[in-house]
Amino acid sequence: MSKHRVAKLGFNKDALVYDKARPDYAPLAVQHLLQHRKPKVLEIAAGTGIFTKHLPKQDLVCVEPSEAMRSVFQRKFPDVPLFAYSSDKMEFAQDAFRTVYVAQAFHWFADRESVHEIARVLEPGGTLGLVWNLEDEETQWVKAIRSIYEQYEQGTPQFRLGLWRKIFETKETKQLFGPLEEVKFKHQISVKRDMIWQRVLSKSYIQVLDTKEQESAKTRIEATLDEHLPKCQAEIVYPQVTTVALARRLPHTRG
Repeated sequence: MSKHRVAKLGFNKDALVYDKARPDYAPLAVQHLLQHRKPKVLEIAAGTGIFTKHLPKQDLVCVEPSEAMRSVFQRKFPDVPLFAYSSDKMEFAQDAFRTVYVAQAFHWFADRESVHEIARVLEPGGTLGLVWNLEDEETQWVKAIRSIYEQYEQGTPQFRLGLWRKIFETKETKQLFGPLEEVKFKHQISVKRDMIWQRVLSKSYIQVLDTKEQESAKTRIEATLDEHLPKCQAEIVYPQVTTVALARRLPHTRG
């Protein structure tokens, strides 16, 4: 799935933290994605099933390469078929699915091999739906803590950088998929104060840090929160932005 060392190590470390701390997607974003759903659905990089819970289960197949993530997923959705395939090598038949979803993950494998494999298993006219959550930096305290933990990204191809869009600009991909259609949905969640650090800790590049570095990051983030928010404020409104990107699978080319 992800060829990046940080993702492979980080997402296998503590899937329970990920499952507990990662927020759900904006309801309108989920609705928008499901409007484009056709039966026979594949979810790639299903993780612990945060997006999966919104999908009808009768025609759903999921893929997740992380053993730790699969363990959590299978406890939550024991009846959903789940395979340990990577995004660039899935043992499904050509045109096996009519809809493919990827939640919070496509930026890790936005490469030629994965896009060609997704196109192979997605029938012409089918929909590729991508979705991400990101903390909304238009709120000052969110911007302040992001400036701290994003220093640890270690050159990883994070969604916020937009590098994932480049694969859709190539000639090869334009022969496989129509243009991307992007929509953003703002929403807010209410969290306990300690959950803000848990959200940071769930990031793969924080998971791979040693304990000393993690504690240093935590101390800086908590001090920054104290500067921006009342210490007695137990419940905090955490603003998010959900981005949805859709692309239509084009007809097979002859030759």
